[in-house]
Amino acid sequence: MGVVSSSARAELEPPLIRAGIRDCFRLVLSCEDVENIKPSPEPYLKAAKLLGARRPLVIEDSASGIASGRAAGFEVVEIPSPEGMPALVRARLTAEEYSDSTAAPR
Repeated sequence: MGVVSSSARAELEPPLIRAGIRDCFRLVLSCEDVENIKPSPEPYLKAAKLLGARRPLVIEDSASGIASGRAAGFEVVEIPSPEGMPALVRARLTAEEYSDSTAAPR
């Protein structure tokens, strides 16, 4: 998993560390890592490449982030509020697990 943000790294890392979740992310990509920030697709395309992601899933709460993820060609789960995020992500991942388990072998 990775964090993709248009914010500066100095703004991203401290809250992740304080929350005890920084180690959950292989990548933290900030505005310093790209030439064009969201809504450009560049941040998500670069993150996917660095992570080696084959089917990226973008979890976004901002209009520019949603546009960026879609412009990159990735599936986007729109998060209208922090409280709703767990249920929306769980529903999306459960739907994928179900569809993968019922799909014909590839």
